[in-house]
Amino acid sequence: MSKSLKVALVGLVVLVVLVLGGHYVSGLTFKSKYLAGVEWANQEFRKNPSTRDLKVNIQVENYEAGIFGATAQMKINFVAGSGTPVTLVFKEEIRHGLAAGFALGSVRSELEVPQEVAAGLRAVFGEDPLAGKSPLVIDAVIGWTGNASGRLESPRFTGKAGETEIKWEGISGEYTSTGSVRSGSFSGVWSLDAPGLSVQDGYRHVEVGHLRGKGDSARANGRSFYTGLSEASVDKFIYKEAEKNLAVENLKISTDVRETDGAVDLVAKYEIGKILANDTTIDAASLTVAFEKLDADALDALFASFESALPGEDSFETFSRVALQHRAAILRRKPVLAIRDSSVKLGAGSILLNARLSYAGENPEQFNPQTDLVLDADLGVTRALLVQEFSKKVREELTEEQGGTEEGAALEQLVASGVEQKIAELTETGYVADKDGKLTIALHMQGETVTLNGKPVEGNPLSALGSLPF
Repeated sequence: MSKSLKVALVGLVVLVVLVLGGHYVSGLTFKSKYLAGVEWANQEFRKNPSTRDLKVNIQVENYEAGIFGATAQMKINFVAGSGTPVTLVFKEEIRHGLAAGFALGSVRSELEVPQEVAAGLRAVFGEDPLAGKSPLVIDAVIGWTGNASGRLESPRFTGKAGETEIKWEGISGEYTSTGSVRSGSFSGVWSLDAPGLSVQDGYRHVEVGHLRGKGDSARANGRSFYTGLSEASVDKFIYKEAEKNLAVENLKISTDVRETDGAVDLVAKYEIGKILANDTTIDAASLTVAFEKLDADALDALFASFESALPGEDSFETFSRVALQHRAAILRRKPVLAIRDSSVKLGAGSILLNARLSYAGENPEQFNPQTDLVLDADLGVTRALLVQEFSKKVREELTEEQGGTEEGAALEQLVASGVEQKIAELTETGYVADKDGKLTIALHMQGETVTLNGKPVEGNPLSALGSLPF
């Protein structure tokens, strides 16, 4: 064997050793980050008040490492309240090293259908409606620096059992994220698209229209909460059964969370294009709820305390107890709970609402809700809507009093006169203002001071407003 050939063989052996050693090292690194990510997710579920009652626990079992990858089984166990425990099992196919390209690793997760469930589906539908496909597949790529990206898919299917037909249009989604599990700093962007679901039998019809969602979120180092924007919308929801009919059009929910110089503002907006419920129609509705000037450090302490929930204590009880413990910190920036630019449109007009509940005290340690809280609310009703609703009420009263003897033009004249009398009763006290086609009420409450449109009110302010038709 020539010297050059020996050198080449030695070089080849060294290269193979380096490649295999590199795969071995990358496999160990990936497994460490993979398991750390699972433990981080479990901690997030435990301390988040919105998911803590689900009692979620993620376990990784049967992790079998190879040279170029690994296989594992991930079990997600959860139970809502005192309900029946549910376990989702995912089959994990892992690739790392050169098999994952330039990434640390890639994971393909397929939700497994238990044999008894698959047998049940075949018994009900006469065949497998999923045609052997997994109901949910997630492909993820994890980078060396903690960045990740992925895509999820759920297949479309149509199944029919007797008179019941189910049509599912599938679901798809994507996400990208950067950050480190250990440092706690994250940012990410996500999107979700579900074209629709319909269920129909001989008695009822349920249909959920096109669902879309998107968002971006970030969490600064050391924080327990996320900031960013999120938005979800569905173009329709329909329920029909015998003489029951409900249709909701263009439902949209969006949230915006921002932190500035240690103060957090959260704004949630809810919008509905139209609601049809039997004989009732709401042409449009919107509600904006805002939490202003929340102390970021207090929020961190609040979230962290959820991990120490007492046995048998639900999220609301935990929140109340923890909030009381951190009351002074929560109040130190004088936070505000506000309802902004909210309205309901009903036929002839609209109802408008703005309100603010604020902390005005100077000593959070000695918080007194009777003196330290201030409520300001502005309610507006368009005159045309008020006339429409009062007309219904007056017509019913006249019919009961006169036994239906008045009708036609005479009845309408009496109704119009009665409506004007009721509006006059509202405005003559000064508690309600009638201006520019709208009746408005401005409420101010602090301690024992209560005013309506600047005029002091004794006792219950609602009793001072007379008989509003709503």
